[in-house]
Amino acid sequence: MESNFPVNASQWYHSVVNFVSAGGGVVTGEWIVWSIGAAGAHSGLEPIIPVTYAGSYITNTTTPNTHTQATADSVLNNGLSYCFSFYMDNLGGSESCLTTKSSASTFYTSDHGGSYCPSGNTGAACWNYASGRVISFSTLISSLELSDPYYTTLFVNSVEWAGKW
Repeated sequence: MESNFPVNASQWYHSVVNFVSAGGGVVTGEWIVWSIGAAGAHSGLEPIIPVTYAGSYITNTTTPNTHTQATADSVLNNGLSYCFSFYMDNLGGSESCLTTKSSASTFYTSDHGGSYCPSGNTGAACWNYASGRVISFSTLISSLELSDPYYTTLFVNSVEWAGKW
């Protein structure tokens, strides 16, 4: 998988980690966290990711996912209600079970996962890494999720949050 990179993968990872360390911001979706935790790929990015992979599942995409605010933040929560629901896509999976790392913050929880995520599921978590910021979503960030105005608001807020310091 890593051999498909146009440059040496370790150089690319090093560049991304350096970008964040120097004050850059990154927003990741489910596939990055899944590929680190389940597929053993992209491990060079693991240090900057605010969550760990705890499993994945294919959800019932006819039932909306509800994200509930876990931590208040004026940027991330801007324009959003305390909880909101949206439909998720299924691209060989829909969402990963994530565990927030100890120095990161869970901003939204996800109600999907059930027995796959016995300790609950982080929907979105973020942290300051060196001089930068990283936020990770448990979902795909696909066109279906982004067609929902609340999910799009959270995504845009996340990009704004990651870009502020």
